Amino acid sequence: VYSISSSGSIEYATEREFLNIAEELERDNAHVREGDVWGSGGEGAWLHEHFVIGNDQCGNYWTIHTGLNDGAVWWYDHERGTWEKEHESLDDFVDWIVQKTKELNEIFGVREP
Repeated sequence: VYSISSSGSIEYATEREFLNIAEELERDNAHVREGDVWGSGGEGAWLHEHFVIGNDQCGNYWTIHTGLNDGAVWWYDHERGTWEKEHESLDDFVDWIVQKTKELNEIFGVREP
């Protein structure tokens, strides 16, 4: 699933919303644990139980809470420095990404292969 970015290039959902490359998952998770996440005040406010699975390229992250066994996907809002359960399961999250991407593609007239 992909959409066209504002610059006209193809943007795949797996490049940000739902990362599937080990190096990118590692990079984002290391970054948030360094304490310099926008909104954390550099205070190390990141809860280590939250494992990043995607981002919106604007400082917000989708995570899975490793301390809970519910499979829910959480949203980290960098402006408030808070987490909120956004999707009840990973399947719901993936369905949401696909639906959102299709809606954007329709708006911008992008035809998927």
